[in-house]
Amino acid sequence: MRLIRFVFTPFLMEILEAIYTRRSIRKFEFKDVSDDILQNILRAGMSAPNSGGQRLWQFVVVKDRDQMEKIIDAYPYAKPFASRKRLLLLVQKQLLYLRKSER
Repeated sequence: MRLIRFVFTPFLMEILEAIYTRRSIRKFEFKDVSDDILQNILRAGMSAPNSGGQRLWQFVVVKDRDQMEKIIDAYPYAKPFASRKRLLLLVQKQLLYLRKSER
């Protein structure tokens, strides 16, 4: 078995610190974020690892008030976001696996 040797650079130490001190947040403040922050969030989400590069999700930013109301009406857990200027949705794609005989 071949061992991999790591050189603990300051950058790697920062990454390890972020991993070890990560925590889940369950309470949020409803504050608007700038377009720059939203772009950074989207870029980070699109760069997240995934199985085989399949990208089984899509990000949708909704700014149109009529569309937002339709989404909020259809999804009861979205009601707290009714007063926001925009919604960021994470939409999971569904894959249908067919047997070779069904293709």
